[in-house]
Amino acid sequence: MLSFFGKAKKAKKLAQAGCLIKKSSTYRALRDIEVIVCDMDDVFWKPQQNPENTFGYLYSRDSLHDGVKEAIISLQQRGIRVILCSKHPESEANHLAEQLDLPTTLVVSGESVQSYESIVKDESLFAVMNMTTLEQKTTFYQSLSIYQVLMVAQLSEEKPLAELCSLMFAVDSASDYMKELSDGILLSSNGSALSELYSAITICSKN
Repeated sequence: MLSFFGKAKKAKKLAQAGCLIKKSSTYRALRDIEVIVCDMDDVFWKPQQNPENTFGYLYSRDSLHDGVKEAIISLQQRGIRVILCSKHPESEANHLAEQLDLPTTLVVSGESVQSYESIVKDESLFAVMNMTTLEQKTTFYQSLSIYQVLMVAQLSEEKPLAELCSLMFAVDSASDYMKELSDGILLSSNGSALSELYSAITICSKN
């Protein structure tokens, strides 16, 4: 068990990694994570698409946050499954898979329970979800109940999902309500949730 000074030192390292942990029990729980569920918006950033003084309109595709690809590879190597939930079109999910060099990525529509079951049984360490309703997401989270699951939350409507997870981290832009419910907060407003989580898991796993 960490001493007070040990916890303080680890808390400082986590804060430097862009992560604030609110509960002491979260330190140990982060060491046992098997699945991370993260919204696709936390991986992409949207560049300015129509700057002033430009002629016409130049469309720029979404880009990845710095460090996301490396974080996913590192998490995979540790056997942690990273699942991205998305309300965006399937084409965007496919575009994300291409940027991450993940040819085996599983992309499902989220329209049937069979889709969720196939992800739980699939041996792939990464899955991109395109679920459009809270009911669909809830069904999927329930199917993950056998795992130690960490969720990255952004919207108040996601409270029912948070209750199905072992741990929940709120992004910095989340509402005060979701931050209050969470076990921790991802502090960087312009960073990637996955990169910050990877840093936090790495720090907590060292002791």
